Amino acid sequence: MRQFIHFLPQLLHAHGVRHSDIESSSHMLAQGKWRPVWKLALAQAARLEAKRAAKPLTARPRSSEEKAGYAVKCALAGNVSKACKIVCDDMIPACSDDTIQKLRDLHPERSLDLNLDNLTTPESLNAFWDSEDGLALKNKWFSVKRVRKYFRNCKALGAADIDGWRGREHVNYLFMNNDAELHQLIIDELIFPYIMEEFLPQFLPELAGGLLFAFLKKTGGL
Repeated sequence: MRQFIHFLPQLLHAHGVRHSDIESSSHMLAQGKWRPVWKLALAQAARLEAKRAAKPLTARPRSSEEKAGYAVKCALAGNVSKACKIVCDDMIPACSDDTIQKLRDLHPERSLDLNLDNLTTPESLNAFWDSEDGLALKNKWFSVKRVRKYFRNCKALGAADIDGWRGREHVNYLFMNNDAELHQLIIDELIFPYIMEEFLPQFLPELAGGLLFAFLKKTGGL
């Protein structure tokens, strides 16, 4: 189930990215229609891939009309800061032939010759979290109150979705009710596994990274 929750967004967006589309997918999943939703998600991915192949991304600024339309959409969704950024910044996608090399220069690979002698073993790590000190630490720093506060105040680490909302805002919304059982379930099954490294080994490469968005600076850098 922990692995399933990571690709659940792709299934929820099988019909599209609008609220009504997500509701349609949710209703099908609730009715046990997993296979049709899975096929829809694959078809959606194939259409997107074909669209990008036919019309590759180019390093150009948005037109005034595009800026105005997207800014209004973000503002109506409540993301005023994103709307302001759209109007004030060009945010030209970095997609030229040398973009990959520039990104590699910005993020050079470090040596993998690490000293693992003092690395905590999984057994000792599990023993610590099961101990009295570990449980006290977990209850102190991973309480519902602290997790809610973190997502309310943390920096935006990802790009906004089509409606101008960022990941932190979606997660924070889940904590804006009195469903204590749901809140604790999110912490135990979606957050704390990253501390405990409780993932299936064959899926670790998929959880280690994500999509990288790069934009051009006015000086020509990334």
